[in-house]
Amino acid sequence: MNYRLYIGLNRKNGGKVKETTFINVLNQCCKINNITGYSVTDCNGYYIYNNGDTCIEKSKVVLLVGVEKDTVLKAVEYLKKELNQESIMLESVTSDFVFL
Repeated sequence: MNYRLYIGLNRKNGGKVKETTFINVLNQCCKINNITGYSVTDCNGYYIYNNGDTCIEKSKVVLLVGVEKDTVLKAVEYLKKELNQESIMLESVTSDFVFL
């Protein structure tokens, strides 16, 4: 199973996560959880509040390939705490992959 984590760079109590902080925390998280390979992509997240206001947030998508779900869930909890996030969206993706 493959997983995509969608992580906004706004902190839940205000402020933003710096690029270097994000990469350092992600690298440490992967080392702790024995995740040996991952890819990171930049994106923009959007949220429309009930009053119609739109929030645009710089975000990251982290692709994890061939990692067990319990490991991914531990990683998500670590990232939420260390990056001060209210939530991280987790997408399960069924696909075949091969390293060439």
